[in-house]
Amino acid sequence: TTTDHNFDISALYRHGSFFVSLNAVNLLEKRILDFNVDEPGSLTNYYAFTGFVFKNILREVEYEPSILYRNFTSDTRSTLDANFKFRKFFREDYFWGGVSLRGLIDQGFKPVAVSPMVGIKKFNFYFGYSYQINVNESIQISNAGSHLLTVGIDFGCRKSNCGCTF
Repeated sequence: TTTDHNFDISALYRHGSFFVSLNAVNLLEKRILDFNVDEPGSLTNYYAFTGFVFKNILREVEYEPSILYRNFTSDTRSTLDANFKFRKFFREDYFWGGVSLRGLIDQGFKPVAVSPMVGIKKFNFYFGYSYQINVNESIQISNAGSHLLTVGIDFGCRKSNCGCTF
């Protein structure tokens, strides 16, 4: 009998090898009386993600540094992820690896987690694995880290004629 609607808005801009994405998530206020009173009424979060893809002349390898900024309005925390990813191509397929370092901005970019990542694209299938290693002493007591497994499929949509997708 109770619903919990919400609204997100996002924008993505790409130009050549540069990209930037801005997102606002959970924009609608939550009616606390309908839910757990311990939850915050505002769950709005803001994200900014940007990066650049460096390609070598033969397009065998790509390097992609990027950053992700997140702001949580419920408790005013903000984090910054510094990321680095590479791709090694084998015709249309590729192997990728990378690392992400997450820090708390409001604590002088104090590192809280490091995440090594690996993955592969074979035919229309994508597989990825990451392990988040907590480096913050207070988090390590209750959580030694977490695994993330990603599986995806490209349904064979034809390539767009739009230059921004090349």
